[in-house]
Amino acid sequence: MAAGLMLAVWACSSGGDGSSCTVEEIDGETVITCDDGTSATIGGGADGGSGTAGKDGKDGADGADGTDGTNGTDGTSGTDGEDGDNGADGTDGQDADECTTTDNGDGTATVDCPDGSSTTWQIGYTGKIVFGADLSANEVDEIFLIDFKGGNPSAPIRLNSDLVSNGDVDSYTLSEDGNSVVYMADQEMDDRIELYYVDLSGATPAAPQKINTTLATDGEVHEFRLSADGTKVLYIAEQDTQDLPELYLSDLSSGTPSAPVKLSGTMVSGGDMDSQEFEFSKNGNAVVFTCDRETEEVDELYHVDISGSSPSAPVKLNDTLASDRDVFDFVSSADGTRIIYRADRDTDNAYEAYYVDFNGASPTTPIKLNDALPSTAAEIDNVYISDDGNTVVFRGDMDTYDIWECYYVDLSGASPEDPVKMNGALVASGDVWQVLLSPDGSTVVYRADEVDDSVQELYLVDLSTGTPTTPVMISQDLSSPQAVSTAVFSGDGNSVIYTADVITDNAFDLYYVNIGGDTPTAPVLLNQTLPTGGDVQSSYLGLSSAGDAVVYWADQDTNNVNEAYLVPILPNFQPVPPIKLNPPLQSDRDVDEIQMTK
Repeated sequence: MAAGLMLAVWACSSGGDGSSCTVEEIDGETVITCDDGTSATIGGGADGGSGTAGKDGKDGADGADGTDGTNGTDGTSGTDGEDGDNGADGTDGQDADECTTTDNGDGTATVDCPDGSSTTWQIGYTGKIVFGADLSANEVDEIFLIDFKGGNPSAPIRLNSDLVSNGDVDSYTLSEDGNSVVYMADQEMDDRIELYYVDLSGATPAAPQKINTTLATDGEVHEFRLSADGTKVLYIAEQDTQDLPELYLSDLSSGTPSAPVKLSGTMVSGGDMDSQEFEFSKNGNAVVFTCDRETEEVDELYHVDISGSSPSAPVKLNDTLASDRDVFDFVSSADGTRIIYRADRDTDNAYEAYYVDFNGASPTTPIKLNDALPSTAAEIDNVYISDDGNTVVFRGDMDTYDIWECYYVDLSGASPEDPVKMNGALVASGDVWQVLLSPDGSTVVYRADEVDDSVQELYLVDLSTGTPTTPVMISQDLSSPQAVSTAVFSGDGNSVIYTADVITDNAFDLYYVNIGGDTPTAPVLLNQTLPTGGDVQSSYLGLSSAGDAVVYWADQDTNNVNEAYLVPILPNFQPVPPIKLNPPLQSDRDVDEIQMTK
């Protein structure tokens, strides 16, 4: 409000000693008179009427909570008013904690705000959710589907078949489009883990179908990966030979698993796929995996083209490794032609980042992306590559041993550019703890204790111009012992969720920030008040690609009883109150994992 446009008289409590003050705004000047006898006159100016925070600048910021969204109730604590600029934020007046959101139960939600405005929105999320829980019997883990249609959840539908005595579902994956689920379970024989597929493309889930063929004596399925579109599955199993885990591919596109095809090829004596890395490319046309298939105990990196009618032979991507060296892990572009891998090629146990392009008939010679490391104990980790393969980010103690920072490498040219540091200056003993890259490569979010050691906050860096911008904090401004625990990007790169113990030390709540506009929105709390000892579990957080829904796993209602929740996010970035997905749990029962369609 411009000064001098109206006469207003109101009373509020001071932010300091709790005394009462009266504020009058007359002819462009504000007169403050308090019970303790002090008074002040403040001249008019743009937004100055709400800017009486004085020396206690932080109290002035609380003005956003004013009853009419213009002047904060704590705005009269200062006597000199020079720092009152903070009060200008009061004109926004509709922060998430001021407005009330009501789920109408018909696929819509209504947002009512203190200024009298009321808006009803359609709940946009219409995907599928799968969670694991021992709903039927204590300590018997099974998987259940919830289908959101028109913004309303269905009742949970069990996806696995009846389990043998002592059987459990071990793990599962829901495809990004929600049309497939693959799970591992000792469903038919106790302690013999096998692999099953459930087609979800119809009106109701189909019966589970086994993917693996007959296993070797005492053999089992160890791990699996489902392609992003849910049409192919990779798995490691002792299927053909006792005590020899190998890599297999099955096609699910017809609705019936095809006969598995071995991808790992012939191995040297003692070589196997036990505890190895393996992934589909995002478009499902390539498989990349590590294996000691040529030299026992030397894990190397291989690429298999699966875009044709039959898979290619494995092609090695790394250059020669010494007998005590390994490829540790990798990431690839969406089409599988650009691969970044970590290996201790030059120094034992010092893992560095290497780039290989396999867009032609054969892979290029690996190029090291990081600068020389300052110590044989230094290394690179937390590597990401954009879908188009033009942007790489990583974390490492590359400049100073044991001081972890984050870096950006541009791969869009004929050869990789030098690494560019993205984080700001770190406080003594500060580190970057986590770095994330949006799928399109335009945005980085990282977690670091830049300002206060051990107080980890969340920062945003824009890479869209090819030059990293100055980091912007998107979490709350925290102080010891508060900290952000972990963060997750949405598929479109416009939203971030993270856990932090802002309210209670070591009790982690869940927050949402939209970063798709010119400036990030203020963090919004998603979960309800936690009981003493309760937490949102950072290991199972899900954010839809469009950022319109969040799933989380928490002991929100009862301490040590973890349950599954969904929070729809409305188009104005307001959250709908959490929807509990599981039915009431009996004593000692739990939800143990949750996934959503992207």
